[in-house]
Amino acid sequence: MQLEYWGQVWTCTAWCETRYDFRVFRIDRVRDLIISDRSFIDEPGKRLRDYLEKMGYPEL
Repeated sequence: MQLEYWGQVWTCTAWCETRYDFRVFRIDRVRDLIISDRSFIDEPGKRLRDYLEKMGYPEL
């Protein structure tokens, strides 16, 4: 959903199907990557806006 650069590292904020919650992954710590032909299904509660609300950010 979102890529962020923190001066020395990149992170990727995404919905984690394993944990059924939002997670922030450090790109430099990703060990394995599987490219899939599946597409992300836009679902309520799993959007960037939902993440920002959960983290207490004001309405954008």
